[in-house]
Amino acid sequence: QAAALGDIIFGTKWNGGSSNILVLGSSTNNATFAGSITSGADIFIPVGEALFFGASEHTYIMEDVDDRLRFFTGGTEFMRFTESTSDTVDIYKDATFAGRIDVAGGDVNIQAGALSITADGNNKVTFVESGAGKMTIDADDDIVLDAGSDIVLDAGGDDVRLKVGGTTYG
Repeated sequence: QAAALGDIIFGTKWNGGSSNILVLGSSTNNATFAGSITSGADIFIPVGEALFFGASEHTYIMEDVDDRLRFFTGGTEFMRFTESTSDTVDIYKDATFAGRIDVAGGDVNIQAGALSITADGNNKVTFVESGAGKMTIDADDDIVLDAGSDIVLDAGGDDVRLKVGGTTYG
């Protein structure tokens, strides 16, 4: 049977081009499918091309350069995975995690701002480093040190002072 206008033909490269798909009667070689597409093998998307979601071009995933995968929602980059000597995951918006976060075999670094911990969303304890190595702990309520053994405060040879009700001890 001969090919007809509107048929989609899968084959080898057409006329020396880069496409393995030929849509007869289409100047763009674009095709729209009314149903699902299922592949029994890998699907390759060339570097610089994107996988779009929805009816517009503002939510998509793309590899813009080799070994860097970028995620866009609403036209704004939300997250980026980069495989290189640094192997980084960058998140460009505030992130909320529904579960816990575990760090195995590494450190947690906060290079700007403060670390606030709260169980109820209101009464937080905030840790701030001044930039000169001075740590401030700010709490809306009591701070309790509860240890199963000794509590050691080491001031590196300097004084350890305790301030209660405006009076400093030590």
